[in-house]
Amino acid sequence: MNSLKNFFVRLITYLGWTKINNPPKWIINKSDGYYGYFSKKYGHLPYDKIKHFKGKNFVYRVYYKTVAQGQIEEIFYAKRR
Repeated sequence: MNSLKNFFVRLITYLGWTKINNPPKWIINKSDGYYGYFSKKYGHLPYDKIKHFKGKNFVYRVYYKTVAQGQIEEIFYAKRR
């Protein structure tokens, strides 16, 4: 199992920003918090914004993609620090 983890770490390091489907729970919570903060502060949703979050071993990028008016899709990326 450890060798498989090392393989994915090396793959992410090699590729740079890699799209991830199952981000850690703390990233989802931080992203939701930023989403609510941005909406409250500016009065609209974060259309086509990129936000970075730093973890212990990885840097995460969340792209808030505009799907339709009033609809946002969150796309998560990870990169080795």
